Amino acid sequence: MDASQYKDYVLTLLFVKYVSDKYAGDPYALIQVPDGGSFDDMVALKGSKEIGDLSDNRVTGDDLLGDAYEYLMRHFATESGKSKGQFYTPAEVSRVLAKVVGLPEDAPASQTVYDPTCGSGSLLLKVADEAEGDLSLYGQEMDNATAALAKMNMILHDNPTAEIWQDNTLASPHWTEDDGRLKRFDFAVANPPRTSRGATG
Repeated sequence: MDASQYKDYVLTLLFVKYVSDKYAGDPYALIQVPDGGSFDDMVALKGSKEIGDLSDNRVTGDDLLGDAYEYLMRHFATESGKSKGQFYTPAEVSRVLAKVVGLPEDAPASQTVYDPTCGSGSLLLKVADEAEGDLSLYGQEMDNATAALAKMNMILHDNPTAEIWQDNTLASPHWTEDDGRLKRFDFAVANPPRTSRGATG
């Protein structure tokens, strides 16, 4: 099976594992895991406790699963023959761009960061990592499957309130003001596919 086909299954299962570990049984969680819908429930349906058992890697506040998710996205981008920039910005590039925009370390949540071609969201996450405070993250991605990856990536990296929208940024920008003008953000970053890469702040 081609990497571009199985990545959706593998990354989705990893996401279900993370959400199950972090939110199952918490009535106040941002994401509700329904009875019978957890990762463990899926494993039990297979009839074997060894298949898919990641019990030694339960989420305990670190980024183990988030980092694994990012690693797999990078691997799938390379294996599928797609340009990495099509849905994944390499971590090294993301870190440089995050520093270039000049975010204050104590940026408040009221400060906004936007990526009009967010892909899987890795660049937004690196920018958020640069600031010790909580930022409000916004992104738009044209490809439906990649936008879904971005939403999962945000949750896996403890940014569940990030707002990712699926549509063509140029033809149909989602983030607008009440009067129809484009929304203004405090910072904007981008690694557009098939064009020059850059960042603005």
